Amino acid sequence: MTFSYQEFAREKMPALLADLKDLIAIDSVRNMDLATPEFPVGPGPVKALEKFLALADRDGFQTANIDNYAGVVTFGQGNQELGVAVHVDVVPPDEGWSQDPFTPWVKDGRVFGRGTSDNKGPALAAYYALLALKEAGFQPKKKISLIIGTDEETDWVGMKYYLQKRPAPDWVFSPDSSFPIVTGQAGLAVLKTDFIGKEATGLTLESFFAGQATNMIPAAATAVVSGENLEKIAAAFPDFLAKKGLTGEIKETASENGNCLKISLEGVSAHASVPWEGKNGACLLASFLRDFPFTGRAKNFLDFAGDLELEDYYGEKIGIANTDSEMGKSINCPAVFRYQRDQAEALPARPAT
Repeated sequence: MTFSYQEFAREKMPALLADLKDLIAIDSVRNMDLATPEFPVGPGPVKALEKFLALADRDGFQTANIDNYAGVVTFGQGNQELGVAVHVDVVPPDEGWSQDPFTPWVKDGRVFGRGTSDNKGPALAAYYALLALKEAGFQPKKKISLIIGTDEETDWVGMKYYLQKRPAPDWVFSPDSSFPIVTGQAGLAVLKTDFIGKEATGLTLESFFAGQATNMIPAAATAVVSGENLEKIAAAFPDFLAKKGLTGEIKETASENGNCLKISLEGVSAHASVPWEGKNGACLLASFLRDFPFTGRAKNFLDFAGDLELEDYYGEKIGIANTDSEMGKSINCPAVFRYQRDQAEALPARPAT
């Protein structure tokens, strides 16, 4: 029996694109504020899981929903199992999108939207490969299981729960952000850095905020400063933006500590595995502010974020550089920044091995 997978792909492309657009339209960012026993990591990932399983039900596959933590699409029988691990959760979209990231669009033959490459697109490509085998009449000698996770971007809650309920496959591969196969994936270590020092007098860093997830560099960053020399900061900011090729805004505001400047900067986001492809808005904003006479804990924070972490892609300046024979250099991604006056909390960095 012969089967033209190229012809199958051409025939199924409109259906695949329609299914992909439906999946991308679901905001499946983990939201623990809305988590319940019914929605373990929030309603969005569950909605995307249910949609994926509904597609497989439509096409006549055997499916199972594992308590809204994970799902599985099964094809074939046998004592041994090949697992294909995918996920339907996505990282939060930053502010750098030109259009709504959950309203997918096609441009120059490419589909744009949050999750297109990580991981809804590759997950659907793997699913349609399974559908091709089914429609060709192929009968596998082993069971093939497409395992769908709901929390890959953070704590792997979905897959951990799945492995509590079902045995691990004998073999497994993951088309995560690439199709058809990923041969290795970096691990994740999150380092939290706290800062000490007396609170500043004179020029004060009231707050600093950037980043939403530890596996992506932040584009947008916002700081609020009060005290002396505010006019010098306001005057210098436009030149800094022009020199760096960035956009931003600075405006006066008020707080319990008097008049303040709210400073916003827009960089370019990128995945933590390739931070050099973006412009880290947090590190760039900190690098601008550290040229002014902050003292105490604020100075320590700005020096770390705006000097040591600025373009330190391999953790060399902060002393965590490492090289693995198979995976190469560890990657450092300063990702989440939270600074409040009188409250010590700072950023995780991401060395990956």
